[in-house]
Amino acid sequence: KNREFLKMELVVLKIDLMKFFDKNERLFEYLQSLEVSENNYRILQEKGEYYFSRGEAIEAFEMFNKSKELNPYSAEIYNNLGVLSYSLEDFQSANFYLQKAIEIFPEYDDAKNNLKAIKNT
Repeated sequence: KNREFLKMELVVLKIDLMKFFDKNERLFEYLQSLEVSENNYRILQEKGEYYFSRGEAIEAFEMFNKSKELNPYSAEIYNNLGVLSYSLEDFQSANFYLQKAIEIFPEYDDAKNNLKAIKNT
């Protein structure tokens, strides 16, 4: 079990490094190659963020929802769903997801700021 955890931490570290060095195409190829991707909420979330950054909202939404199913207590996933919903002009869902993110993690400034921004729109 510890080996699997360490393996996933190395995968996440590699993803973070690729994002830092702006290697988006290589990042997506790497994400696609991961055997564990459909069973790991963090990998699915990364895929969702990649799709969102490319303007592929449907694919992003699918990845974020799959990620949420695997980890329904991640404030970051709900925040991402809120931002995505807002970008699709689904303001009711955006509000719901951002409120849920704050409910899970009350000190989550990104979600608070995003909620404030949509309420000021």
